[in-house]
Amino acid sequence: MTQLRLKNPVHALSLILIILYTVGTAGHLIPQTLPLMLILTPWFLYATGFAVALAFLLPDLMSGGRSVLVWTLGVLGVTFFLESLGTHTGLIFGEYTYGQTLGIHAVGVPPVIALNWVLVMCGIIYITERVIKNPILMAAVSGLLAVLYDYILEPTAIRLDYWTWAGGTIPLQNYIAWGLIAFTAALFWPLVKKRMHVLPAVLVGIQFIFFTILLIFL
Repeated sequence: MTQLRLKNPVHALSLILIILYTVGTAGHLIPQTLPLMLILTPWFLYATGFAVALAFLLPDLMSGGRSVLVWTLGVLGVTFFLESLGTHTGLIFGEYTYGQTLGIHAVGVPPVIALNWVLVMCGIIYITERVIKNPILMAAVSGLLAVLYDYILEPTAIRLDYWTWAGGTIPLQNYIAWGLIAFTAALFWPLVKKRMHVLPAVLVGIQFIFFTILLIFL
């Protein structure tokens, strides 16, 4: 039965993600392997992120659709712009700068950040659209879940030099911005008229567990 399930690409990729993040969690918690984990971080995020993104974009593209791609590019472009504006002005999230752990920067922002914004929103929308039918309420709950995700993420991200906050304090402004951006992205999703793919939810769930473990034990 297990072999039959793994023939499904979604199940197979989900299992691969679980294995990779399990190894990565252990590697972060072992002092001797932590430096290697930090070097691999951007490449790991790009590889897993693009794999999951292709998984939910390809079905729409192969059927001749473009709506999922348009929404994805919209979220990608807007979040990258806001992140860049935020790092240069402090107006969006507060005053912060990105470290070297997330790899190369473009106008002050690692591009993988915008990619992860898309994946986080996709994962959250997969959950909320299945339990909430009102689009405004769905978007509001999506915003709250995004804030919860960032709340768990922030302390570990700072320790691992993903980014640094001016003064060493995470401002309330950051969480408000997260909630509003996520709310807006989710509000536009019903216009796509498609159901969200499950893989981003798997990835975001794994990431949430990963950062929760590191928050407790790192």
